[in-house]
Amino acid sequence: MQSWTTVGTIAKDPFVSWRDSLATAFVRLDPLRVNQSPFVGRIVQARSNTTILSRVDASAHGVSRRREHIGSTAQEIAFVNLQISGRGLTCQHDREIVTLPGDIAIADTLYPFDIVHRTGFSLYSIAVARRSLPDALLNSGVLRLSKNETSREIGGLIQAYARLLLSDGGDLAGRPLLAGHILELLSIGTERASDDQRRGPLRLDLILDYARQHHGDPNLSAEKAARVFGVSPRYIHRLLAPTGQPFAEHLKEIRLDASARLLGARPDEPITAIALACGFSDISYFSRAFRQRFAESPTEYRRRILIH
Repeated sequence: MQSWTTVGTIAKDPFVSWRDSLATAFVRLDPLRVNQSPFVGRIVQARSNTTILSRVDASAHGVSRRREHIGSTAQEIAFVNLQISGRGLTCQHDREIVTLPGDIAIADTLYPFDIVHRTGFSLYSIAVARRSLPDALLNSGVLRLSKNETSREIGGLIQAYARLLLSDGGDLAGRPLLAGHILELLSIGTERASDDQRRGPLRLDLILDYARQHHGDPNLSAEKAARVFGVSPRYIHRLLAPTGQPFAEHLKEIRLDASARLLGARPDEPITAIALACGFSDISYFSRAFRQRFAESPTEYRRRILIH
């Protein structure tokens, strides 16, 4: 993970260092003053071969992508800018797009654009290949995820994935599903999906994927997952109702499956350590649950699979 900040810069004008930071983190851009207040900016970024995810927190200012910036070195990428706080204005293709918290504006790097924030702001910027975006989103340049409950839930999921990735140290390569999930959510949002039946399976898949990614957390629960995804625990329970199992039961099965894999993959590691690594804090409970699931104790299971 990389980061840039104007704090501590030796330049008299922080915009000098900010211009360099913008060019390194994104593409060539000119920062623009909108007032005479002191300026502070920070970028935190995670990269992979196909996706660049950044969080920008900054004082009021604007950025301009000029025609001379593009030249012969144009990259066929677009920035999907999800407003977290503040009010943004994106100008491109003779249109002006105002974004409120939760809204998305597209900045296509093949063409000049201006982005202006007249107050302090925060946003997530996701750089992806232009061809990977839905045509309707690339053409309209905006996705108003703040306008209704369904759209706000989609925006909340995108923000949740962004927070998780950056909090995990920016290991995009270790989270290969992230870009696919975000692009899928953008497609759903673009189509203005409001059908609960359609939204449910996607939401269920994302929540269970989160449980698989974090099953080693002994404090993981439906309540904690609800906070991460910005929904209520009741919504998660309602979503899981058709499966016939509550979140805790799904999590227990995920942890048991993970422990069974580790028993074979780590033959010299103590069974207690494996249980703890998989999120079980009560070893007696782990042993009972394991026997109930696999019809043998962890010790017996390990001995059998090692023999074969």
